[in-house]
Amino acid sequence: MQKSNDRIVKPFSSRKVSVEKAIKLLRQRGIKVNEDEAVIILDFLYLLACSFKKDDTAGG
Repeated sequence: MQKSNDRIVKPFSSRKVSVEKAIKLLRQRGIKVNEDEAVIILDFLYLLACSFKKDDTAGG
């Protein structure tokens, strides 16, 4: 995975939540993650959201 200067990781560079924001939100809820773990979590959630969006538009 490539990392850009603003820490949003490709191929999901259009994502609205930065890695730093995700770390901050998780930390507020008592979950401690490092940058690499936050990237994995964001990638998973983005893929899940994209999958849900595709299923939702299929008329189901």
